[in-house]
Order: sequence, then structure tokens, then C-alpha cells
Amino acid sequence: MIERDLNTDEAKTQMKGVINEIEICICCLDEREFPLKVHPLGISKMDDEANFWFIYNKGKYANLQIGNGNHLELIYSEPGQAHLLTVYGIAAVVDDRHKLEEVWTGIGNELFEQGINDPNIVLLKIAPTEAYYNGGANFGHFVIHGNRSKAA
Repeated sequence: MIERDLNTDEAKTQMKGVINEIEICICCLDEREFPLKVHPLGISKMDDEANFWFIYNKGKYANLQIGNGNHLELIYSEPGQAHLLTVYGIAAVVDDRHKLEEVWTGIGNELFEQGINDPNIVLLKIAPTEAYYNGGANFGHFVIHGNRSKAA
């Protein structure tokens, strides 16, 4: 497997293609204990710096205790298309109204009673440190070259 820089346009294009096709990913906290703490996350966007953004319900998922600095894994899979994207990264909880408006989609209105003004909305930013992609004949191992020890 060829190692490539996660900051390249090629890597970003491949990852954006997968997350645009697959609406739900599985988020697994890196607790190093069993049973694993996993739950689905939806409404993801990827910015130009390859950060993943999720609209997160802090009331619903408070028991998962995702917070700043947590290491976690995102798993996107579309078996019918033979796509698999696994992203390892560092989480940050972000309260930014401008960014919320940027990543908001109409699906959020179904998930939050008060829509974009719901008080339980926070943004979850995942700064990837490493990613693996398998898209049938296309595959790759992407890493961040440089220090990305913090998501915020």
C-alpha cells in the first residue's frame, strides 16, 4: 500500500467522494476497553484542511463523553460500492455559529426539534491524523505530515 499525504488534493477528493455518498458513519471512541463505545454520526462535511465536521446532539450522546482531545475512529462503509474509509483523528467540541450555518443541512431539521437554533447542537470537529481508503481497485494509506496533535 502506498503512503500518501492526507493534505493532497487527491486524498481530499477521495475522502469527500466517500463521505458524500455515505450519509452515516460509525464513530468509535479510542477507549482501549471493551465493550467499545460506538454510535452513528451523520451530516458530515469535510473542509479544505481535511477536517471532518458533524452536527452533534450534546444531550442525546452525553453518555459517550466525546470531548476535546479524544482520539477516535470514523468508519464509512458502502458494501454495494466496495467503499471503505477509516479515519483516525482527534476530536474537538466547537461552539461556532458561523461554522454551524456553513455545515447545516435540511436533515438537521428532522433531528433537532428547534432546527438550527436548538440549544443541544454543538459541532464535533475531527482532525484526521491518518486514514485508510479502499475503493475496489483504488486504495490508499493517507497520513498527516506534520504535527496534528490537537484538533482545536
